[in-house]
Amino acid sequence: MTTGDGGMFISRHESLTDRVIKTRGFGVDRTFSERQVPGMYDVPTLGLNYRMSELQAALGVSQLTRIEEILRIRSENFDYLKAGLEKLDYLRVLDTQCDERVNAHYGLSLVLEGPFASQRNQWIRRLKENGVGTSVYYPQPVARMTYYQDKYGYDASRYPVAEQISDEAIALPVGPHLSQDDLDYILGHVTALGRELPKQ
Repeated sequence: MTTGDGGMFISRHESLTDRVIKTRGFGVDRTFSERQVPGMYDVPTLGLNYRMSELQAALGVSQLTRIEEILRIRSENFDYLKAGLEKLDYLRVLDTQCDERVNAHYGLSLVLEGPFASQRNQWIRRLKENGVGTSVYYPQPVARMTYYQDKYGYDASRYPVAEQISDEAIALPVGPHLSQDDLDYILGHVTALGRELPKQ
């Protein structure tokens, strides 16, 4: 589902919910409805501007009425792409399942292997040229980011799996807007690249 931007926080802990509410709205201690006089409030803590607009909230509410359908289609699209990609010996699909949770299947990430492992960006360019949208989750592992290296002294070489996924993975779409023909189109171009690109 989408709200355009923004999101939803749910907790059974009242104190945590109260902290989040205050943090999202500049640290202000009173909501609009709680103010006896407009503008009368205090700011007892540092806050941010994470408030969702009414338009975004309305979009989110309408999406919630379709959430079961959206999750079902995403799951079906993920499984369809996964089944097609698992036939290819030069990549693997990242697939974490947990019986106790519902997977939202935001996207499908494949990791290029063997001779194609160093060609991720070339694959992305070629897929884009053929109208296949991709993304990268995430372009740098946390341990390679300057802030975390400076603050915590992370050594990226201690996290080889995170580096491999960051450097060699491509995320493909599985959203409810995709038909089976769209998924076959994606599979066709990923399969073709394995035949066309020189192995390095």
